[in-house]
Amino acid sequence: MGGLSFEEAAQFCEESGSRLATVGELYAAWSKGFDLCTPGWLFDGSVRYPIVKARERCGGRVPGVKTVYAFRNQTGSLDPSSLYEAFCYLGDCPPPSPAFRSGWG
Repeated sequence: MGGLSFEEAAQFCEESGSRLATVGELYAAWSKGFDLCTPGWLFDGSVRYPIVKARERCGGRVPGVKTVYAFRNQTGSLDPSSLYEAFCYLGDCPPPSPAFRSGWG
């Protein structure tokens, strides 16, 4: 399994002509139906993923923008060297589309 550190995610987005999305931009995309069970880095250094259709393996039975925490009790910030994907924001295009590094799988 692959992924990007926070620094690599920011660089990936920049090289793609975009930037890491903000939490608000991810929420806006989620409210318009963006659903993806793959966590990614955001501009503030958090890792989140948008779930419209609730499912047990993707954050439980309640839809929403889910946050990945360092500990099971939902506390703690993630180490910036942890590996996740990136949510890159392209500006006036449709709300943030996930930008995945090739080879993720």
